[in-house]
Amino acid sequence: MGLKNTMQTIKELMENKQDFPLMSSTLKILNEKESVEATVSELTDTILQDFALTNKLLKMVNSVYFIKTHYAGKVNTISRAIYVLGLDHVRNAAISLMIFDNIENADMARELKNALVMRFICGSIARELGRTIGTKEKEEAFLCAMYHNLGQLINIYYIPDEFAKIQNMIKNKQISEKEAVEKVLGISYEQIGINIAKEWRMSPQILYSMKTLPETVIAKPTEHMEEMRALANFSNEICSTINITTQLKVDNWKKEIDSMLKRYGGCFDLTEEKINNILRVSLEEYNHYATDYKLENLAFIEKLTGVVNLTGQEKKQGKKVANKKDLEENKPVSKTGRKEEDKDERPKTPEDIFTRGIQDIASSIMDDSVHLNDVLRMILEVMFMAMDFSKIIIMVMNRKTQVFEGRFGFGDNINAFLEIFQAPYDQYSNDIFSMVINHGTEILINDTKDPDVLSLIPKWFLEHVKAEAFILMPIIINNMPVAIIYADKPRSGELSINPRYIRYLRTLRNQAIMAIKQKKKNY
Repeated sequence: MGLKNTMQTIKELMENKQDFPLMSSTLKILNEKESVEATVSELTDTILQDFALTNKLLKMVNSVYFIKTHYAGKVNTISRAIYVLGLDHVRNAAISLMIFDNIENADMARELKNALVMRFICGSIARELGRTIGTKEKEEAFLCAMYHNLGQLINIYYIPDEFAKIQNMIKNKQISEKEAVEKVLGISYEQIGINIAKEWRMSPQILYSMKTLPETVIAKPTEHMEEMRALANFSNEICSTINITTQLKVDNWKKEIDSMLKRYGGCFDLTEEKINNILRVSLEEYNHYATDYKLENLAFIEKLTGVVNLTGQEKKQGKKVANKKDLEENKPVSKTGRKEEDKDERPKTPEDIFTRGIQDIASSIMDDSVHLNDVLRMILEVMFMAMDFSKIIIMVMNRKTQVFEGRFGFGDNINAFLEIFQAPYDQYSNDIFSMVINHGTEILINDTKDPDVLSLIPKWFLEHVKAEAFILMPIIINNMPVAIIYADKPRSGELSINPRYIRYLRTLRNQAIMAIKQKKKNY
């Protein structure tokens, strides 16, 4: 087909076919991030927009597996999860869950499911290898390895007939995948992946890691990007070796490992035992992610399981590699006889979200290592989730201009929304944003079209904000206006709040005041 024709065909198909399984708003946000602060808010907001993803992510980070391997302590908000685990770890966990959501889709081609699982395992191997050799950017290694062979995934998803031709050519003509791909497509998977990744504005590290290393002994990396590339190549090579294995025997596997050690021995401090242990850990991670999904038996996982069992590594570690069935059967059972995790499957009520969130926030306020903005973000998240607001933001007083400025929040297209919120404060004004400070208590507007309140709403709000119902909650410290929390619903009459919930909202507002006082040095 040739480079130009293949890429043109793929791009045309991408315009007309639904989004590629690994592409999502989360990835777009992370590839276009302007600052760490903005990225935390945007990632949290993206996850919160998907209720199912939010629940799965919180359930996962509170699982026995995560508590043992990453941290100790209950997490009830996405904001808290990002603080405890780190932005990159939560991002990758969200991406991983998205992969499994796609694999669970019954309509997806088996070849694509297998390839997606391989991408996840490649990322897991790179991260575990990074941990083994002391790499600081382990989560970056996960992403670089996962996207290393993006071109193959694109091929399977958008032009499956050509992928079938490639597989037949490999099988019947006994040639390498690289040769078959170039014969059928006239372009390499590497070129396809890099071309598409550039359009998706992926990071330079991911782009560079897509480049295949020469078929020689690999020297020790001297630069960060070289290290990410080596980790990505190693993990993909070992997964490819496992995937093409037809006769699984101890001697055959030892030969493959010896070959990998000769090639990468000068690059990483590796032994056969370390490699086998990395594979075991990666398989365990897959099984823990896969526990809540009804996945069919996939060829690659069966082969990886065979390799792990073949090495006898589980005996050396004194334990068996847990599979999905083991994990399901070993869930703790409550006094009612229900599996402990099954209890969390019940829909969370607003009271549940409020009470758990308030506990989380109280702990964070007393933790000197948690920054003020992290606490405020948790407070907004709890309000947002419990009340199912359309949007919620915090506006902070600019002392020089005496204007309340939108700082951060949650909701669709929130960054553009924040730019709208520039509310001048005047203690003598009847503007609703000044009134809420002057009165010192929350103001709820349930219909912006009501003639009695229309004159109180500033012109900039009526022109740019479509919400017909909103609530304002002032944050005042030592008689000084500090901030306003704004939250809305799209239609009039939708913001009739139960008095119990008003008390919870006030408690959270008071926690914001307490956090500002406690962490004044960071404010």
